[in-house]
Amino acid sequence: MMGIKYGVVEELFKGEAMTRKWYGIAGYADYDHCGTSSIVLLIGDITDDLDSITRLVNRCNKMQLSPEHLRDIVDDYISANGMGKQKEEP
Repeated sequence: MMGIKYGVVEELFKGEAMTRKWYGIAGYADYDHCGTSSIVLLIGDITDDLDSITRLVNRCNKMQLSPEHLRDIVDDYISANGMGKQKEEP
């Protein structure tokens, strides 16, 4: 199994009346000698709380979380933080 490193991704949603910034998690793999990597999974639009999502990403990296478990971790995070269902694009 390849090693996955997780990172925070920032998304900017612009509407006619407002702009909002939300954060998600990307999984990176295939580090090469230049330090570049490929995104192998992405879950966006999770939260607007950068500190909280950064702590979650740090825990995922510390635990060396397997990519197949990331969706469950994110669903638990959303439920625990009272966010209900993930927001979907109109």
